[in-house]
Amino acid sequence: MENLFGVSFEWWEKGRSPLLDSWPLFGSPLPIASILFTYLIFVLHLGPKFMKNRKPFNLKIAIILYNALQVCYNAYGLSLVIRGPLLDSWPLFGSPLPIASILFTYLIFVLHLGPKFMKNRKPFNLKIAIILYNALQVCYNAYGLSLAVRHKLFWKYLFSFNCFEKSVTDDVFIYRVAWIMTMNKLLDLVDTIFFVLCKKQSHVSFLHVQHHFLTLSITWAYVKYFPIREIMIAMLCNTIVHTVMYFYYFLAALGPAYKKYLWWKKYLTVMQIVQFVVVISYLTASIWLSCDYNMKIVYPFISYGIFNLFLFVKFFVKTYNSEELLKDKVSICGSLQFSHNYTEDLEQQHGRKGEEHTSTNYKKRS
Repeated sequence: MENLFGVSFEWWEKGRSPLLDSWPLFGSPLPIASILFTYLIFVLHLGPKFMKNRKPFNLKIAIILYNALQVCYNAYGLSLVIRGPLLDSWPLFGSPLPIASILFTYLIFVLHLGPKFMKNRKPFNLKIAIILYNALQVCYNAYGLSLAVRHKLFWKYLFSFNCFEKSVTDDVFIYRVAWIMTMNKLLDLVDTIFFVLCKKQSHVSFLHVQHHFLTLSITWAYVKYFPIREIMIAMLCNTIVHTVMYFYYFLAALGPAYKKYLWWKKYLTVMQIVQFVVVISYLTASIWLSCDYNMKIVYPFISYGIFNLFLFVKFFVKTYNSEELLKDKVSICGSLQFSHNYTEDLEQQHGRKGEEHTSTNYKKRS
């Protein structure tokens, strides 16, 4: 027995890591052994004996909190394992908590607090805010697009399918572009806030909310934890479409006087369709042509692209093959919503029934 103890102690001393000696529960095996021994005694003997003549405790709240803690703790552990150190010092990318808090606050506001706040209030007239917001979106997307396309490295990444030697400086540029694109998805959340404050809660549909929520969540996670080379084509196409699309919304928000310049509305949907065709084709080709693309990223993106392509084609056929668009109704195709007669609704709600407005104004965008 004495020899067994000596061998065990020698094995312990030889195999332990000095780095962990000062960390809680890792200085020696005694603390963790005591915890495990106490655990066994309680769950097999003391616990059942204590509860024998008692009613079960109502631990619903404790169990909910425990499960929430487990989710957060394990997600944090996962983030430590797969995180990209390059982004750790960048705003909103140090940990998942800030972006998770923003998304949680977004859901609480648009689904509960916002509607409750607006229940007995008149809709806000946000025409100026919407015009400025659309102008900001145009400038932001145009800046992100110009930053990418003016750099020869971007095209090298794109058309070589990652088949070239890269440096840390190269990665910094690519991640910078990806960070800018991710922050744009954060800005997109303002769309829903406008709907709530304009008392258009019917437009805050499940498809609308889940699209914004998942787009920001997935984009952030891919940029933070995975190489982003695979989704560069999607970022490029999406930024081009958004630049043109928000310019259309900017003109539409200016009012009926600009209606004559909005004849090309249906081509926004055509651009969306072309976007998905390009992304699907590129990623499909990358299965055979790329050097080290992660297929765990490529296959889900192809599937998601096909799903959205189907929705947009269906939307296009249904909408533009009809003789007239349905009024006072939101048509949804994936991330695209059209809200008709927005300005007219606002003016009626504020009691200003003057000139008749028939323009299509504020639109929800992807």
